[in-house]
Amino acid sequence: MQKKIIIAIAAVSRIVGLEPVVQVLYRKNAVAVVAKPPSVPVHASPYVGGTIKKIEEKPLLQRARDALGSRINLVHRLDRGASGCVLCVCIDRCREPQTLTSELHEALRVGRKRYVALVRGTGVFK
Repeated sequence: MQKKIIIAIAAVSRIVGLEPVVQVLYRKNAVAVVAKPPSVPVHASPYVGGTIKKIEEKPLLQRARDALGSRINLVHRLDRGASGCVLCVCIDRCREPQTLTSELHEALRVGRKRYVALVRGTGVFK
């Protein structure tokens, strides 16, 4: 039921011209996981125009901050075209947010990663 409501809100937001909703997948204490949709930059940069003029260009960092009601640090990034889970640290809910962010980043760096690609059609390798 919650998934249908979020999809409906996102659809109405685009029609009415409101900012897109970011889905919070997990939240406990100072740690949160948000869903990054495809074609959304993780943060503003000169490569996406620096200043954000279009609602579609509002970066995930800003969307997550609005959804969580807290300033956040991103533990890692995803490419603009990719979708997936992004780990965040809520700065306002942590005594040492930089330390927690660094520890989580290091754990992701040395941990085992698994990437899944969904493709359409036939590939080069059979």
